[in-house]
Amino acid sequence: SPPPPPAPAPWALPSPARLLSVVVQHPARPFELHTVHVPNASTGIRLYRQGQHALGLDRMMKKLETFEGVHRALTADPPAPRILTGDLNTPHTEHPDGTARYWQHSCPAPLRGELEARWLAAERSVFEGLRDHGFTDAYRAVHGPDGDAFSWEHGASGNRYRYDHVFASREFRATACEYLHEFRLNGNHHAAVVAEMAWA
Repeated sequence: SPPPPPAPAPWALPSPARLLSVVVQHPARPFELHTVHVPNASTGIRLYRQGQHALGLDRMMKKLETFEGVHRALTADPPAPRILTGDLNTPHTEHPDGTARYWQHSCPAPLRGELEARWLAAERSVFEGLRDHGFTDAYRAVHGPDGDAFSWEHGASGNRYRYDHVFASREFRATACEYLHEFRLNGNHHAAVVAEMAWA
């Protein structure tokens, strides 16, 4: 008889409702599929600056703790075929060498000594750190460093960010990945990201 499908890695997120996980029973082999919404920190920053320090800090910590939980679960033993999708609310800016600028610089000044290094490490652990465990960014795998897609546009400033992502473990190869802006322009605020994957 075939081996039982792998159980999803244990996730420990501060807001479990922000995660949806399934095991897909593909004819070739089962694989894990996870989608997550990492909370933004801007609400917490605003609350903190308005004097609601405890509430603001709690909201900011939820972003950091979500990134830490995502990294911990996706890199858990035993390794398994895994795909992560979702709105990660990062990075701020991407560079051609595969690194990025993150949002730790937005941390309120009184908290920087306590949070800035952890904030940077948390965001980087997923966006860059998953590469150390065999994951690839589907969009970058297809379009390379010159791809300039975005998935969200800030209404007031017009600044554009690629916040929505697909990461796949080494068992997969991305054959196509595009952002569909009709979703963003028709009330969803974010473009949909659609990726086609093959077994590596």
